[in-house]
Amino acid sequence: MNNITAIVEYWTIHIVELSEKERAELEDYLTDRIPALMTAQIILDGKSRFAPGTALLTSALTGFDLQNMLVETRNSVYSLKGPGDIVRCKTPPNRSNYDYAVGETIARVKGLFKENKEKH
Repeated sequence: MNNITAIVEYWTIHIVELSEKERAELEDYLTDRIPALMTAQIILDGKSRFAPGTALLTSALTGFDLQNMLVETRNSVYSLKGPGDIVRCKTPPNRSNYDYAVGETIARVKGLFKENKEKH
């Protein structure tokens, strides 16, 4: 993966489950992409596209490496900070509702932190 262009938190990788028909229709598009995208909250954007705290919806991913906490699209490499999630979905978040998806991730993560604190 290339140089990191942004750092994000409260991330979710949305893996889109495609039917055989959908996969065939998207065959040319998916030659260098996987049927997945990411929602997250920006911590720092090295390209100055987004302010800290902004909700983010990426384009289709070209890869991800969870061991090194990296996600890549055709034009960006994101460093993942803190806990996140990977979900399978039939309908991924879109430009009209991705901020809601980021809010759901924040709620889940903060809920996990609360549960962990109560156990100790």
